Amino acid sequence: MASSSDPDAFICTICLEVLHKPVTIQCKHTFCVACLKSCIVKSKESKEPPYCPLCREPFDPSRIARNEHLESKMRNTKTICKACGYQVKYSKLRAHNEVCRKTEVVTIKPFEPVAQTSQPVPVDVPNRSTFKCPFCSECNFDCKGLVEHCNKKHKSTSAAAVCPVCASMPWGNPNQKSSNFIDHLNLRHKFEYDTYVDYSVDDDVMLQAALKASMRDAS
Repeated sequence: MASSSDPDAFICTICLEVLHKPVTIQCKHTFCVACLKSCIVKSKESKEPPYCPLCREPFDPSRIARNEHLESKMRNTKTICKACGYQVKYSKLRAHNEVCRKTEVVTIKPFEPVAQTSQPVPVDVPNRSTFKCPFCSECNFDCKGLVEHCNKKHKSTSAAAVCPVCASMPWGNPNQKSSNFIDHLNLRHKFEYDTYVDYSVDDDVMLQAALKASMRDAS
């Protein structure tokens, strides 16, 4: 496990981004709370105990702990933005990446009808079924198809990009850039969100529900 003085300690090994609300499980590995939540939800659906995404050790969801020590380190440790060279604290790096103008990014276009129609154009209706590749003009991929396409056509591409799958989620940020999009896609989207996520429920509420359900099963 990386020490708290190692820059790798500030990176979530699931999404490959700077940790956001880091939590630690019994094997001492640390992840973003939202990333770990997806593992817990998936385990509930498959009726199996949750396993650490890194070492595959089973863990108890009721014993997840917020890593306040690491959060403090992130607030007091600086790094250099690879795009603009600006010095920024790790705790502020995600926010900086969202506004850094020197980081190449392809944004997601709003919905437009493919042809003239007498029907009203839907407003603020998220598309969670098909996605456009952020690196080329190809579109209408489902999540699995997008993963396969990007690995086949853009595996060596290192440009930052907004993940269209994450951006379509209720908690998604359409301006959040993944600095290593291909690795993010392979680690974060190996399963369909539709299978495990209730879009009408708040992110934190889903995590608490998963924790309570795991505690009931253990009793």
